[in-house]
Amino acid sequence: MTVCIVDDNATVNAQLRRMLVQVGVHDTLGFTDSRRALKWCLETRPELILLDYNMPELDGLEFLAELKRHQATENIPVAMISGWAVASMRLAALRAGAIDVIGKPFVAEEVKLKVFNLLRLTDPHRDLLRRPETPRRGAEADEGPDSALEHPDGAVIELLERLNAIRSDRSGRSLKRTGLYAATLGAACGLTERQQALLCRAAPFHDVGSGSVPCGVLARNAPLNDGDRRLLDHRAVAGYEVLRGHQSQVMQMAAEIAQSCLEHWDGSGTPYGLAGENIPLSGRITALADMFEQMTMWRGPNMTGLSAESAAAVIRADEGQQFDPTLVRAFERALPRLMVIMDYHRDGGQPDAPLDMQLD
Repeated sequence: MTVCIVDDNATVNAQLRRMLVQVGVHDTLGFTDSRRALKWCLETRPELILLDYNMPELDGLEFLAELKRHQATENIPVAMISGWAVASMRLAALRAGAIDVIGKPFVAEEVKLKVFNLLRLTDPHRDLLRRPETPRRGAEADEGPDSALEHPDGAVIELLERLNAIRSDRSGRSLKRTGLYAATLGAACGLTERQQALLCRAAPFHDVGSGSVPCGVLARNAPLNDGDRRLLDHRAVAGYEVLRGHQSQVMQMAAEIAQSCLEHWDGSGTPYGLAGENIPLSGRITALADMFEQMTMWRGPNMTGLSAESAAAVIRADEGQQFDPTLVRAFERALPRLMVIMDYHRDGGQPDAPLDMQLD
């Protein structure tokens, strides 16, 4: 047996096994129970372990510590997997003895290359693996079952990212934070990792419909007239029209978010006056994530934004009005993680990081 995958999410297990097949690794075994996986690894000694960081019962660091206690398994290469692969987590994994860290949601080519290189460590002369090829484009591309999630349409996403940045005062890093905040809130609400990944990638396109509004209206600080207000209210519909109909699940969720994120829990929002749970959950989550980002974002030397706690106080005050009360409570639970993301991806006047849509 070559590779052991240990992750309490069966979908993640299956996704990784499909990726490994594409680089010639057919001998894999996946475990969702970390204690059973540890027993098997101690007895069988696989050539590589892909190990989830956050698991019930026995987490990744505890699993790794136990491996290192036994001479027969102390040198098995381990790559730690995490949806919260921030700097502190990466350092903890590396200090514990992991060789590498792989962030979720996965970038398929990155996973394949890392597995290829880690297995080469165990046997530099092995010929089991096919070196991953440079991704092909167009009709020749090898599209697996998760390709719509992993690679929705790079050209479309890049265009929308640029449009968002041009038509607003939002940087690429700000949009990335909105996606990360939305995924974090999704986790606090109990969404699956797949749903969190979709939110992370789709939420940054929530306001793409603002491209239908003249720049003068968007930038105006004076009171709006009725015509201006209609244009602003219509941007949710315009965003939906831009995004709908795409085969990618990311774009499908982005369309749903664009159409619903201006609705309010009490029914006072736009464009349809939806209330309560009639508003899609993706829209409710993104609205709160975007509000938190807009209040705390860096806009310039004299506009540094509110502190996380001050922004949280504003959100609490809007519970039951703009925001779903259950979601506000989830926000309270998630606030420490949101603050980690805010610090790790802060602007501070530095150049924008690429919007790669990973929870890193």
